[in-house]
Amino acid sequence: MCGNHIRIVLKNLFLMKYNMEITRFSLVGATTVIIDLIFYKSLLYANFDLNWAKGLSFVIGSLFAYFGNKKITFLIKSNNFNKIFFFCCVLVWSIDKRCYKYFITKDNE
Repeated sequence: MCGNHIRIVLKNLFLMKYNMEITRFSLVGATTVIIDLIFYKSLLYANFDLNWAKGLSFVIGSLFAYFGNKKITFLIKSNNFNKIFFFCCVLVWSIDKRCYKYFITKDNE
């Protein structure tokens, strides 16, 4: 009887932790979208090229998402340079082909 009660308590604690993690992840994600949109619209308003505006807002939003999820969602305290470097490499490769062409080769076709 006592073992069953302990299992129920542990299950409830796990579900509570899981639900909080989902909530924090959703809040960081929504904030990321808002940050991306604000920077995108601000850069367009400042007469930045469309590709530059989208590329820069994507990078800023992605960096916020990385650090926000790391610190807020998953509560990771350590700073590992290798993981940050790997994230930046993935970020560079994930930029749209047209933006990559524009940023790296300066070919605006």
